[in-house]
Amino acid sequence: MIIGFRAKGGSISETAEFVNCSRAAVVKVYRAWQNGTVQNQRRGKCGAPRAIDDRGERRLRRCVRADRRATVEQLTTKMNQGATKSVSQSTIQRTLLRLGLRSRRLVRAPMLTAVHRRRRLEFARQYSSWTSTEWRQVAFSDESRFMLHRTDGRWRIRRETSERNHPATIAGTVQAGGGSIMVWGMFSWHSLGSLIIVEGTMDQYKYASVLADHVHPYMRIVFPQDDGIFQQDNARCHTAASVRAWFEEQQDEFTVLPCPANSPDLNPIEHLWDHLDRVVRAMDPQPRNLAQLATALESAWLNIPENTFRDLCDSLPARLAAVRSAKVLMVFEDTDVKYLCFYFINNIKIVNLIYSVSKSASFSSPVLVADYLISAEDNSDDNHVITPMRWGFIPSWYKGSYEEFSLKTNNCRIEGILEKPTYRGSALAGRRCVILADGFYEWKVVSNKQKQPYFIYFPQEDGPDVFCRENDSSSESKEWKGPHLLTMAGLFDIWKTPKILIWADLIRLNDDIMNNGGDIRWQVSHDIVEFGLLFSYWCRSC
Repeated sequence: MIIGFRAKGGSISETAEFVNCSRAAVVKVYRAWQNGTVQNQRRGKCGAPRAIDDRGERRLRRCVRADRRATVEQLTTKMNQGATKSVSQSTIQRTLLRLGLRSRRLVRAPMLTAVHRRRRLEFARQYSSWTSTEWRQVAFSDESRFMLHRTDGRWRIRRETSERNHPATIAGTVQAGGGSIMVWGMFSWHSLGSLIIVEGTMDQYKYASVLADHVHPYMRIVFPQDDGIFQQDNARCHTAASVRAWFEEQQDEFTVLPCPANSPDLNPIEHLWDHLDRVVRAMDPQPRNLAQLATALESAWLNIPENTFRDLCDSLPARLAAVRSAKVLMVFEDTDVKYLCFYFINNIKIVNLIYSVSKSASFSSPVLVADYLISAEDNSDDNHVITPMRWGFIPSWYKGSYEEFSLKTNNCRIEGILEKPTYRGSALAGRRCVILADGFYEWKVVSNKQKQPYFIYFPQEDGPDVFCRENDSSSESKEWKGPHLLTMAGLFDIWKTPKILIWADLIRLNDDIMNNGGDIRWQVSHDIVEFGLLFSYWCRSC
């Protein structure tokens, strides 16, 4: 700064005042720079080196990803196992903060099965062409329950350490929240509907009364051209036979929009329930009984700003676009599963075989893949195609040597696909496929550290001869049932060129790996390899 300020014409006094140093220091530094002897290097860091180096940080990050709920004490124990130098819990805590691994609350989301995800995707594709104009003709409805007293951890306070038991810092709790109220409401882009206080729990008879007294008049007034659409979820009271019969009688006046199960994010009225809860919790004084709570909810409902519910209706195209972009990997069923294996129908038999021609990087293999994953157009059908893909996964963001990188991903790694950045992008994007092959080879140490290749394939009844080069003998398989392809799970990435590169590799699992995430072990018992069946939904969702 001294040299730069002086070079711009600043005097010695002005430079000293700007840098906040003495005039002598300015003269000394500037003269050294003129003589070419100024030292621009930064002074070396002082103090002892960190107890956890870069390699230790990577190990700590892997420990966290292997068990997200592990405490600092548990992580410290894992880090000190087999280490030459132990570290303290405070060191682990500081390292976690430096790595950005802070303690957070779990994100709550509905539990989605493979069927739920598929139906969500079908719904998003079916209405992908709808714009805000079409969604403005939809009236959204749902129920919600509000408790008189609720402490959900949303509120935070500031206090001193000694004020932990101060009355102002304590959130009182009562059994069952002190009572609750169930409400039903509906709205559209045009106006808010009624907010109905439901006595007890909503059943089909109460819901039929709500439909006749509130839904039918609302649809007639708001949509006089009989072009309105009524949306509801799949609650039992909504799908009862009597309710379905009532909707069939009204089909000339309005239609019903089915909603996929466990999809509150596709119903914007959920945001209005959150708005009501925030408004009521901000009231001073708070409602003291259920009657006051009902009055507060009705008042908050009537005062919802018009732009609030209109913006929610206009957000539906973006919501469906997000579902389509996430495809089938919106929510993982087993985020703790570290390895993937393959879904086989029968046991796999090991045959002593030496002669082989194996696939390697740059070779192509046939794969079964959903058409919309590789098509340039946004197809809405679920057609599957068989296409060749190049073996040896290369992520689309890689800019180096393709041939060298494909060799690195040709074999499996101990990291899970969600841990390694190479595979994480394709896994989260849902770029999955089923690799079709006759079988694959695996080496096994037989004796004197010699390796014997084994050919793994589906049982066949009557097939080609099996040759052994060591003793020049042959034997015929007696289980031939016709060609039975071996299906393997794979990930792929798509290049803009367009070149399609593929990664797929078998991962051998035993019960210890499935349950405890242990080391990979190759188990052979009576010439049968046991495979875990984690992967039953892969083929259905790719």
